[in-house]
Amino acid sequence: MPQDKARTPPVDRYFMLLELLAGRSDGLALQDLAVLAGLPKASLHRQLAVMQGAGLVDRADGSTRYTLGSRARRLAVLMAGTELIETVAGEMLRTLCREFDETCYVAYLDGETVRSVLMESPGSPWRGYVLPGRSMMAHANASAKAIMAHQPPEVIDGILQGDLPALTRFTHTDAEQVREEFESVRRQGFATCIDEVEEGLAAFAVPVLFKDDTVRFALATVGPKARILEMMDQGAVERFQSGAAAMARATAVSQR
Repeated sequence: MPQDKARTPPVDRYFMLLELLAGRSDGLALQDLAVLAGLPKASLHRQLAVMQGAGLVDRADGSTRYTLGSRARRLAVLMAGTELIETVAGEMLRTLCREFDETCYVAYLDGETVRSVLMESPGSPWRGYVLPGRSMMAHANASAKAIMAHQPPEVIDGILQGDLPALTRFTHTDAEQVREEFESVRRQGFATCIDEVEEGLAAFAVPVLFKDDTVRFALATVGPKARILEMMDQGAVERFQSGAAAMARATAVSQR
């Protein structure tokens, strides 16, 4: 090994390997990585074993190719900017808005707060207007529930500490009740908000679920309760789930 390579701090070598793998969705074999990184295969194999144990790289059973691990992919998703999701989701929101004649929007996780980021609303009179940048309450808004239900337990514990304000008489304000609802969201694949933020108003949201189960975005609609419930009866949830899956695929491709 060249002298300068031997003196490179391990963390620099780890980042170099992650950068090499980030550009190859199909992975790289040990021999190819050794050539590209300029490292002996024996030394490289030990480093990859450490990284694999930490979830930074992965290798399928029986495969000789290394890929980015779930932990590294999750970090990439969490760093995805709102500009990327706007590019990916813009036309889809317009399509859903025209199809159902209701306000459709995307929400995203900003730290531990869920905010609306992109919205399409019909040209007809008021349709549950959602202002971009508005914060959503994890125990009440459908889009926040869809996202928060898929966060690690420690994040959920943090957002459910303290008082949960009652926005209407239908708002769930008991932490254990909200936890049970989060379990239901994970099980059924969508969240609802019916009379919980404003009586007569309803919404549903589906998570944008990435391959490693990371969720930072949700695709949602909001409007008068009778119309939203009718949409759900007519299969709109499945339509939004299909749209969310397409967003996840498109975002993953855009990050390669």
